[in-house]
Amino acid sequence: MNQLLSDADAEMLCRGSLHSHLDDLLWDSLKTNIQAMGLLKRTSEKIGKQKARIAELEVKERELEQRESQRECKLLDIERKFGDVKACAEDLIGQLQNVLHEAKEGSDMMKVMCERYDEATAKIRSLEADNARFVADNAKLVADIVNEYSRATLKARYDLLKEYKQGLLVDAEVDEEIELYEESLDEAGTSSSAPAQESNEPRTSNIELPVQAIPSSIEPSTQANIIEDCDERE
Repeated sequence: MNQLLSDADAEMLCRGSLHSHLDDLLWDSLKTNIQAMGLLKRTSEKIGKQKARIAELEVKERELEQRESQRECKLLDIERKFGDVKACAEDLIGQLQNVLHEAKEGSDMMKVMCERYDEATAKIRSLEADNARFVADNAKLVADIVNEYSRATLKARYDLLKEYKQGLLVDAEVDEEIELYEESLDEAGTSSSAPAQESNEPRTSNIELPVQAIPSSIEPSTQANIIEDCDERE
């Protein structure tokens, strides 16, 4: 009897222990499930955030792709412009080389022209010096020629007057002209010593003589010599 009770109690105890163990397992399983649900929720939230982040990254990636495409377009445009600039630079370099070549030719030509100019200047200076010497050498000769010409003209006119005075009976107008002529000699620095002579031949009227005073270009010494020659001839 006692053994039966003990067996029953043992079974009861065993069942109770089993139920308790099952409860513990269920409770642990429930806690594990709750933790797993929390973890799953947190994981889902993280996955949602990761998806949102991925979406943002995809948007940024598309923006970057657009920017990269724009950059490539700009690079192509820059390369095209650089090609144009390079072609223009090469053209300018060619023109500059032509200009430098022409400048060198112009410099050589300018050098030749400067040499010719120096030669021409030297020739001009030489000609100026020769001309100055010629003028200096011939100035006195020209003055002597002018004085001699004036002396000859004056002597011829004076002789002509004297011939008319000595050979003809001139009227009062001619006498007055002769007196004016002799006064012009007096004004030149000397008085005429040729006295007026009258002849017995009949007087003729209306005789016009080209009487002029002594030219101002004749030197005073030459004028005095001319007057002395005229007086001696008289």
